[in-house]
Amino acid sequence: MSTMNFEQFEASLRGYFKAIRISRGLTQAEIANKGSRKVPQSTIAKFENGDSPNVTLKTVFEMAAAYSIPLSEVIEKVEKYSSKSKKQDSWTLIEDEVSRLSSKKRTYFANIMREVLAGDR
Repeated sequence: MSTMNFEQFEASLRGYFKAIRISRGLTQAEIANKGSRKVPQSTIAKFENGDSPNVTLKTVFEMAAAYSIPLSEVIEKVEKYSSKSKKQDSWTLIEDEVSRLSSKKRTYFANIMREVLAGDR
């Protein structure tokens, strides 16, 4: 485990879950209604905004389940997430999510990114 304190871990956990949600194009309400374990949208909003201090392990477990990510993987990723810059983290999360897509969806995603980037030139 890294040498971060609890507050740093919790902030990284919030950022990780929010980045995953955004990278998947989901709203807080969609996550709240996903899976068999329901997490109220208000809980997700408070969690992401840092308005609910000392989040419970149960909430973290339920959110991991809503994202279909094993809790052990969440903890591992959060430790890595906190040790890198925000810019690197965003790309790492995107890369992780894209790697889970089927070949057809990865190609579709790549085409969309090419169009987006071509618009900036």
